[in-house]
Parts: sequence; C-alpha cells; structure tokens
Amino acid sequence: MTIAVLFNSDDIKYGGWYGGPIRNEIFQTKVLQDAKREMEISVGDILVFSHSETGEQYIENCEKIYFVNSWNFLQKDKLIYSYRYGTIYAWVIKDIVKEIATELNNSLLDNSAYLGMHDIDFDYPYHLTFYKKLLIPEYRIKGNTITMFYSFDNEEEIDDTLSVELKKLGFEEIKWEHYIKIDDIFNN
Repeated sequence: MTIAVLFNSDDIKYGGWYGGPIRNEIFQTKVLQDAKREMEISVGDILVFSHSETGEQYIENCEKIYFVNSWNFLQKDKLIYSYRYGTIYAWVIKDIVKEIATELNNSLLDNSAYLGMHDIDFDYPYHLTFYKKLLIPEYRIKGNTITMFYSFDNEEEIDDTLSVELKKLGFEEIKWEHYIKIDDIFNN
C-alpha cells in the first residue's frame, strides 16, 4: 500500500522551514524504523495552486486529490482549512502496510501540523500527478538503514551534517544513491 502523510507547512512552529522538522517528527516516532520493512519515501509540497486556473478549480482539485481514497485517517476540517489558507506538504510512503500506517497516525496525532493520511492509487490521475510526478524521491529505509537519493547532476546534495542528524534519529547505516527520474530521460 502507498500512503500520503499530510502536514500544514504553514504551521507557526516551523517558521517557514518545515522539510527537516517534519522529517525529524516522523522519524522520532521510530514507527518506520521499528517496522523493519523496506519503504520508499517521496516528499514535497502539493502544488495544486500552480495547476489550477481559478479559485474554484483549485478547491475542486484539492477535493479530488485529498478526498478520493478508500482508506484514510484524515482530519478533514484541519485539512480543508490548511489547503484554503496554506500549503500542504506530503510524505508519500510506498510499501507500507495498514498496521504500520495506523501506528504512525496514532504517533502523530498530537502534532499541531499533522493533517492525517490516506491511501494513494497511482491509477487515479490526480494521485499520479500530484503524489508521484511532482514529488521528489528522498529516502529508502529498512529498519535502522536509510538510503538518501541525490540526482546525477548534483553530488553537492550529499551532506554529512544530515548523516549526523539521522544517526540521532536511530539510523545506524546511512547510504547515498544516485537517482534520476525516468521522465527526465524521456523528456530530454
């Protein structure tokens, strides 16, 4: 199963910088590491506004992205408020099971920025576009091993300070791997 874990990136506690803090909040739960299951994680803002021509279309697109699913733990009122007045940031976790997702949800409920999670169907065009094509593959984890992706053309993305931070979050083995999107190959 693939899920989207949603956050209000405009929560005041982030002060405008939210990627690292959200990563830490998720990994501090230890739920994903304790699962000892290989999972791939993509991250990023859900860029609905830039793919909508009118305010009405924006709201319609948000509803088609967030509320078409067969399984969810969405905090509907918080989610609606957040996409109307802010930006939604997502972690898409591939190859997770419901039991682990449920445990992660329960671990994040006290987080003011957490908006819930739902399953994703990549056969559904809105999920394919906003959760796969527009997000960045960031990590592959299995237990206390984490592999971080970087693009072929930017080896400067390798950051040893991040490795130190991830070790504090319970990862013992930290690897780096070149990553290139298949779409990039065919669009050049």
